[in-house]
Parts: sequence; structure tokens; C-alpha cells
Amino acid sequence: MLFSLFSLIPFFSVVLLRDIHVYFFYLLGIYIICYWNSVKHGFLKLVLIGCILFGLRPEHGLFFSIFLVAFTYLRIQKNSILLIGGLIVAFIFVIFFTSSLLNSLVETTETYEGLRNKSSAESTARAFARLPVGIKQVALAVNSQIAPAVPIWRNWSGDISKINNYGGFNLRGYYTPWRFMEGVGAIFNIFMWSFIIAGFRRKNIRSRIFQHKEVIYLFFVALLLLLLATSDINVRRIFCVYPILF
Repeated sequence: MLFSLFSLIPFFSVVLLRDIHVYFFYLLGIYIICYWNSVKHGFLKLVLIGCILFGLRPEHGLFFSIFLVAFTYLRIQKNSILLIGGLIVAFIFVIFFTSSLLNSLVETTETYEGLRNKSSAESTARAFARLPVGIKQVALAVNSQIAPAVPIWRNWSGDISKINNYGGFNLRGYYTPWRFMEGVGAIFNIFMWSFIIAGFRRKNIRSRIFQHKEVIYLFFVALLLLLLATSDINVRRIFCVYPILF
């Protein structure tokens, strides 16, 4: 109830965008990974979800293949022969089937980075984008978790005649006080990260977390998406993994 009412979910659930559908299918994938030992035909279900995601947004469909790898590893981790065979099959898949998708991903990334560089406004994200590779991704990922909440009212109203100067959308109705739930969700996200950091610092909580390897795998999957999606600092691209963080 806490996550569904105060996170970004209620805001994006009433907007006619494909992101909430991507979120839904990622949520199904998260469930299958968490209960990999009891879900029937889990791998086939993940393949079906991956195909649907390719149709919704190819980049998210490509990234979802990590869920297939995680599920396979959890199922065969104690069988060295199956584990080696699974790695070989995964390697062949990467070589023969993902080249065109990777090209699409690179083109999308370059497009978003180009739009950010064309903006006439000097922003924190634009400053971080000048950092060396590696440091840049970490800084932008951190910024993506903090920036939406500071300040929370910046999307409630806007002067349409000046919006384009800041790389915004010159659309009627885009800036409205009804977006206050987006600010609430952004602040909730900061509290969520505060609890994560505090939890990992406490030995008794950290030891209980590491007892559930599924949660640890998914947590690193979530971090990986935050780092890969730094070409476009928009929570719509990454909030599909927020249930993992919560």
C-alpha cells in the first residue's frame, strides 16, 4: 500500500504512456525471479514477457534478457555441466541475435544525448555528462534519483514562451498542479534509498538480506539499468525496476 500510493506508480498509472505497461511486465518478471523455485514454466513465461517488451520498447526488451540469465543461473547453479552449457547458449544468442538491437540502442542513446547537449540551459545533468566514462554514469545515476524531487513544484506550472529555452515541452497541459503526485513519488524515492543505505550499514539487516540471493541478483540488475539509462535522465525509463529497490 505504501509503494502503490506514494511512489511514482499512481502518477504514471493515469497517463496514457507505454511506460506503465513496461512496468507491469517487469513486475511479472520480478515475481518469477523471486519465486523461481515454485513458478511453473518460469523460463517460457519470461521469454513471452521479453517478446512483449520488445514490441513495447526494444531497449527494455533487450535489457529484460538479463532476467532470463538470472533465472537460468538460479535453476542450474548447482549443476556445473548445465551451467557451462547455459553460458555457451547465452554467448551464442548474444553473438547472433543482438547485434541489430544493440545498434538500435546506440542510436537511441546518441539521440537522447544530442537532445541534452542542444539544451541552452546549464543543468547538473549536462555538467555531469562532461565527466569521464564510468564516473559520468555513476554521477548521472545518482542525479536521476535526486533531481526529480528538487524542487518538487517545478512541473506544476511553466511559462510556455520560455520552456523551449530549457529543453522542456511546449505543450498545453504538460505543466499542471495535478503533477504534485510526481513530486511526492520523487521524495518517496529519496526516503527509499535512505533506508537501503541505512539497512546495508546495519550488520543484522545486511545478513538477512544476503540470505535471499534472488533479491541480491535483482538489486544489481536494478543498479545496472540505472547506469545504462543515463543518456536520458527520465524516471519513465527506469521506474520499472523500482519495485526491486523497494
